[in-house]
Amino acid sequence: MAKSENYKIFERKLKDVNYKKKRLSLLEQLDSLDEEILTERDRISKELSFF
Repeated sequence: MAKSENYKIFERKLKDVNYKKKRLSLLEQLDSLDEEILTERDRISKELSFF
């Protein structure tokens, strides 16, 4: 019975770790997109200031 409880605890921890890894990956993607958006905004702003 104790082994089964330990496995359940391990399984919950593993799910938590996987969730956090996915969340971190999504946050890293958002950071990358933010950087791309800011770069594009600056490029467009420079282009418009020319006119």
